[in-house]
Amino acid sequence: MRNVNSGKCLIVRGSANDARAVQYPCNAIYTDQHWSFDWREVGQLYNRNSGKCLYPLWVGNEAPVVQQTCKVSPP
Repeated sequence: MRNVNSGKCLIVRGSANDARAVQYPCNAIYTDQHWSFDWREVGQLYNRNSGKCLYPLWVGNEAPVVQQTCKVSPP
């Protein structure tokens, strides 16, 4: 997932819950930059490396986005 403005990719290091998603220079060898969208039931963006989903820590502007165990297991 690449940011059109910065040209950087969304990345999350490791597989721990609450690890923050950040922008980082894109490189296809970084498996933690590989994302998929699961359309079933809730619709969720998950990291193919960790198998965890992205969620905001709170609702509001500038809320950090972290990975957590998915509400519905990815396919």
